[in-house]
Amino acid sequence: MRKIMTKSFWIKTAAAAVACAALWIVPVHAEYVRDEVNGVKYNDREELSVDYAYNYARGGGAYTDVDVSFEGDTVGNVKSSSPNLIAQITENKYQKSKSKDYSASPYDENNKYIGYPTKTVISRGDVKISFFAKKAGTYKVTFDVIKADGSIRCKKTITVTTNYSYDSPIKAFKYGGKLLYEYGPYLTKTSGKVSVQMNKGYKFVRMEIGKPDSKGSYTYKKIKNNANIKLVTKYAYTEQDDYNKRIHNALFPETVIRVYYMKTKDKTEGYTTYSLYTMNKK
Repeated sequence: MRKIMTKSFWIKTAAAAVACAALWIVPVHAEYVRDEVNGVKYNDREELSVDYAYNYARGGGAYTDVDVSFEGDTVGNVKSSSPNLIAQITENKYQKSKSKDYSASPYDENNKYIGYPTKTVISRGDVKISFFAKKAGTYKVTFDVIKADGSIRCKKTITVTTNYSYDSPIKAFKYGGKLLYEYGPYLTKTSGKVSVQMNKGYKFVRMEIGKPDSKGSYTYKKIKNNANIKLVTKYAYTEQDDYNKRIHNALFPETVIRVYYMKTKDKTEGYTTYSLYTMNKK
């Protein structure tokens, strides 16, 4: 599935740069739990966006690091409450250390003192449980802490909340009646209705559509929520100076939608940018 990248900019706060950068990160809200009795530490709550996989080879949209402290304990039997949320162990860490083996004899077979032998100990470190969401909802993920003899020391639960929003102000952005992430790498439908729903705590202000001009810059004009729009299907322009000439012809012409919003609590404003791509077949 296509990953929709969005950019957000605060425009009325002193911490504009910090707020902008923060919105590029998948939202993760977790509470670190330390169970000293069972020797396990982990995050018991996670939040991620549907279809978000920043690096699926090592994890999905979010992950929990589980640390067990008792020697010989492992983590296993990871189960999700729904097939719409994938939960798997994606990383096991091990630590190697050397120490004197005082349980062995410090003498050789001729009763000559040679000192205590050195033994290498490999102990388990953190275990990473990663998540990938197919649909919005709240799910439960369970895992067991397993003793060296195979018995279960304890069972733990992680609550995973997923949503369609890549940036917190926007609950859903639709084009042609479908959520934007549901499309493939580009849109084959070149005209349709664009609509947006806001999350709680945010108010819709206005929407703008941006299309490229003959010089390679984008110009914007105001449109209404639920407006019918036509997408850019060709993006070609020429750059020329005294020595060079460059003719550009984009493979994926881009139509830009800006959604302006207001945070109702402190009246700060910002906007989120969505890119709608078509394919240049000429």
